Amino acid sequence: MRPLYWNIIYIFLTIFVIYQIYYRVWIFHEGLETSTTDDTNKSKMKDQTMVFGIENTKDAIKRTNDKYLVQTLSLMDIANYSKPKTISLNETRSLKIPMETNSTVSFIIIRPNNNSTFPKHMELSIENDIQKNNMEYPLLGETTDETIPQNNSIEVQDIKDIPYPKNTFFKNKDGIFIQDIPMGKKILHIFTIGAIFNNKYTSVGNVDSQNNKIKISCDIGDQYDSILVVYGEPSETM
Repeated sequence: MRPLYWNIIYIFLTIFVIYQIYYRVWIFHEGLETSTTDDTNKSKMKDQTMVFGIENTKDAIKRTNDKYLVQTLSLMDIANYSKPKTISLNETRSLKIPMETNSTVSFIIIRPNNNSTFPKHMELSIENDIQKNNMEYPLLGETTDETIPQNNSIEVQDIKDIPYPKNTFFKNKDGIFIQDIPMGKKILHIFTIGAIFNNKYTSVGNVDSQNNKIKISCDIGDQYDSILVVYGEPSETM
């Protein structure tokens, strides 16, 4: 049997670890809140060229008619989201979409159109055409020194714990919304390089980034109603 003082030390260490985790999440949330309230940091959205590809990598049934809507918005001005543009499964398409050019966060939202669904074994790529845009667009997790949560799933019950300003998301009987954009009841939330976890903390995919192109691989894509990709502060190229 362990001495009493060892039990006391163990309890204090456990409390300290839990505190550190919640403190880092709070710092991440407060940083985003600050970035959206600083008057010197206004939204400057500009049409940029991004190349999208979404593939069905392993499924035996090759769906060919699935289409998806792409929209963007700035965390500085979430009310002014872009009109949807369409991409198709197993095709690569270059789109001009508004992206932030100031020091703040951009969202890219991708969701199935009408009766379409994401493939179970899915690979989504988004490439920044740096030659045309003259801007680098890193994921949010690549632009902060803070320890932030991993890529994950957002479900209706998670809304209150999402580390974004409180007016970003809302929910009703139909699911989660960002402004008037329906996100469904389960969102694939991407904002850093590394593993993707479901709400049971099981790895269900991975995110890689190379040469201004991110690749999102997911083994349960058909379980998601939408994808939210979060980009951090952009920078001009030389």
